Amino acid sequence: MRHHARIPAFLAAALTAALGLSALYAGGLFAPGPNSDLIALEKQIAAGTADAGTWQSYGDALRTAHRFGHAAAAYRRALELQPDLRDARLNLGLSLGQASNSDTAGPDAFFAFINDLMLSEPKLAVDILDRQELAPLRADARFAPVYQNAKAQAAD
Repeated sequence: MRHHARIPAFLAAALTAALGLSALYAGGLFAPGPNSDLIALEKQIAAGTADAGTWQSYGDALRTAHRFGHAAAAYRRALELQPDLRDARLNLGLSLGQASNSDTAGPDAFFAFINDLMLSEPKLAVDILDRQELAPLRADARFAPVYQNAKAQAAD
């Protein structure tokens, strides 16, 4: 009967596993992902300590996760707490527009938002309508007149 050296084989296997795990870690497999951001923000919201900035960050994380309808709700909450958040208003418009391209919502909410925004911030309405993310909405028959109206309001 032949005896094989088990210790060198075990060390070689352990070293190979360690190198493999190191490569996976370096490649970002174990890095915290967007879900960890969502979980942390949801915990803060559930604890009742969320301010407007937290709700805006939550909307950003939801939008990154392509959960546009939920992101729009988070941005609305941020604006309820602090109405002067321009980024939240911009991202609310983008989220509504992107949600209208999914099964969760139609474009009606987006166009209603843009029509209201033209009265208060026409330049922001134009900024939103110009965004590449909303290119699919340009085929909607309502887009051209709303866009022209927003540009005219912004010029005043």
